[in-house]
Amino acid sequence: MSGRLLVPALVALAGFVILAVLAPAAAAIGFRVAFLVASAPVLGATVLLLIARLTAARWAALAPVAAAAPVVAAAAVGIAVIQLAAPPPAHLGLWQHPVCVAIRAVIVAGGLAWAQARLRRGAGATFAAIALALYAVVVTPVASDWLLGGSAGHAVSAAGMMLVAQQVGGACAVVLVAGTGDARFRRDMLKLLIAAALGLSYLIYMDFLIVWYADLPAKVVWYVDRSAPLDVVAVAAALVAGLVVPMVAPGLVGGRRGEVAAGAGALVGLAVIDLWWVGLDLVALIAALAAGAALALVAAGWQGRRADGRA
Repeated sequence: MSGRLLVPALVALAGFVILAVLAPAAAAIGFRVAFLVASAPVLGATVLLLIARLTAARWAALAPVAAAAPVVAAAAVGIAVIQLAAPPPAHLGLWQHPVCVAIRAVIVAGGLAWAQARLRRGAGATFAAIALALYAVVVTPVASDWLLGGSAGHAVSAAGMMLVAQQVGGACAVVLVAGTGDARFRRDMLKLLIAAALGLSYLIYMDFLIVWYADLPAKVVWYVDRSAPLDVVAVAAALVAGLVVPMVAPGLVGGRRGEVAAGAGALVGLAVIDLWWVGLDLVALIAALAAGAALALVAAGWQGRRADGRA
C-alpha cells in the first residue's frame, strides 16, 4: 500500500479507535454500517463473476472491484469484535457468540475471496455452480449476523435476499461510477442496479408491512425505535437517492454523467438505508465515515498493488 493512501487510512482508523473508546456502542453501529456498505460492491462483484462464469456473460470488467475481496475477508473479523457490544437474547446466546459470528463471517467473506482467486486462475462453470450453491445456503444466517447482529431478536426471514440485493446493487453502482467496461456492459449493470434497488426496497417495505399492520408486540418496537422524524427523513432520502435517481438520471442526464449520477445515488442510498436499519445516530454516523474511509483506502491500496502485479 502506497504512502499516499496509508497516511489517510491510518488517520481514519485512529479516529475510529478514539470513538470506539469513547462510545463503544455507537462505534459498533458505525463499523457495522461501514462494513456493510464497503463490502457490498466487492462481494457482489465476486458473486456476479461467478454467475458470469456459469452463464458465459461478458462481465470480466467486474474483476477489479472483486480484487479487494481479501481485504473484506480480513475486515469481517471485526464483525465478531463489535458483536460484544450487542448481547443477544438468551435463546440465541451460543449462536450469536462472537466466535460463532466470526466463523460465519470469515467463511463467507473468505470463501468468496478464495472463489475470486480461483476464477482469476481460470476455474470453470462447475466450480462457479458449486460456489453459488454454497453461497445460497449460507447467505441467510450471515445476513442476519451482519444486518441484524445489533438487534438479534428481530428476525427477518428475507435477510439473505436483502444482503444479496445490497451486494449486487453495490457492485453495479461502483462499476457505473468508475466507468469500467464498455457501454453495453454498463447498460447491463444499470439494469441490474435498478432491479436490485427495487428488490431491496420491496423486501424492507414488506417486512415493515407484516410487522406493523399485524401488530406483532415482539417486533413492532423495532420499527417504533426507527420512526422518529430524522428516521423518516433518512428513509425518504435513501428511497430518492437509491431508487429514484438510478431510474431517472440516465434518461434525464444521459451519457457518462447519467451513469455516474445513478451509481453515486445508489451508493448514497445504500449507506443511508443501512445506517437507518442498523441504528441512526450522529456518533454512529461519524464512526461509520471513519471506518468506511479506512476500509475504502485499504481496499484501494490493495487493488493498486494487484494492478501493478505486486500482490
